[in-house]
Amino acid sequence: MGLTDLQLIFDNPQRTYFGGQTVSGQLVVKIDAPEELYSIIVEFKGMASFVKIVGDETYRGYEKYFKNRVKVFGGHGKTEVLQSGEHYYQFSMILPNNLPSSFKGEFFHIVYTVKATLDRPWRFDHEVKAFFTVLSHLDLTLDPKNKEPVKIENSDYFCCFFCKSGPLTLATHIPSRGYVPGQSIPMTIEVDNASDVKVYEVACELQMVDLHLPCNLENHKKLYSLCQIKT
Repeated sequence: MGLTDLQLIFDNPQRTYFGGQTVSGQLVVKIDAPEELYSIIVEFKGMASFVKIVGDETYRGYEKYFKNRVKVFGGHGKTEVLQSGEHYYQFSMILPNNLPSSFKGEFFHIVYTVKATLDRPWRFDHEVKAFFTVLSHLDLTLDPKNKEPVKIENSDYFCCFFCKSGPLTLATHIPSRGYVPGQSIPMTIEVDNASDVKVYEVACELQMVDLHLPCNLENHKKLYSLCQIKT
């Protein structure tokens, strides 16, 4: 049979890190028969890529933030035999500082991965890959506007002319405009219904704006819903 299990287990179950922190865990290899290998390699990688097709043209972009390969078994220029049973190999890497946050959009993404490869002679390699999330540090104190409260108000009227109803007014308040991942956003919603239209529920939605400005292409903007609350 050979390989029965191959997995990467992170010490941090959430797999979420900041730049400068250590990504660590263990590689689990289970085989039921001796396996001849050149090496077992654990690779850490962070990169950004952009791909967009416009007509007959394909536009691509790529940026590498880091790539680090560590041999945890073999790697001495000749094959070695990995005996049957369960094998555990620790892995760790200190992330560079000032990494951008993980992101996945329609044309552009920033991803961070750990990949383990069992390098086998004359056969296809066994591989396992796991993604982890990086959050960039953001100092909200650098912009005083981040402390300012936000209030948005909107009114709507129904029907028109002589049968025009009173307004339905919705006002939303948050105590400041700047937040970082992991923070709660306290929100106050006020509804003043002076119309004759019934309101069955009020919903608020947290959206992410995907905006990129590629050279020689139209600006692209897309909204993604992160969460929605109804009451």
